[in-house]
Amino acid sequence: MEIRLPGLNAMPLDEALAVFTIEPGGIINRNTIVKDLRALFARAQEDYGLILKSPAQRINSDGSVELEIVEMRLRNLSFTGLVKTKEDVVRREISAVEGEVFDAKEFTRDLQDLFMLGYFESIEPEVLETEEPDRLDVRIEFTEGKTGTISLSLGYNTNDGELTGGFQIGDANLFGTGNRLSFGMEMNPD
Repeated sequence: MEIRLPGLNAMPLDEALAVFTIEPGGIINRNTIVKDLRALFARAQEDYGLILKSPAQRINSDGSVELEIVEMRLRNLSFTGLVKTKEDVVRREISAVEGEVFDAKEFTRDLQDLFMLGYFESIEPEVLETEEPDRLDVRIEFTEGKTGTISLSLGYNTNDGELTGGFQIGDANLFGTGNRLSFGMEMNPD
């Protein structure tokens, strides 16, 4: 018995077929097909970041099983909660492109990189189904953190009676553009 997976392009076919437990010449069982499809979807997401659907399954007259596969594409990427940070600062950190196959694994790495910038207290993505069977929307809710810093230092040397001090001001997300600016000054009698 042959299994066909029309529509699967972003994952090697031999890897996809390796998850199926249906034996050649064996009895075709709907429950086994559903279980194998779930295994395929899990493997595709874990290894390739793909979100898959199978809207149609057919058993052909030649005994082959045809499982239509849809690789989900990003229709729309939207953001909420951006107060200071400009949208283009976020977009330049995200590799997902509207209209292309959505790579959930890469998207997760992009969100981790965004968080590591230190501009946000939290980043919460939400994947939304759409009326289009092969498209999904992603909305990301941001809670921005404080990026500005001010520090003062003052010291007194008891040996020679000297007073020292310093001042520093900075912002890691200047005007929401993702640029850093820091200015500091020290006072030392020497």
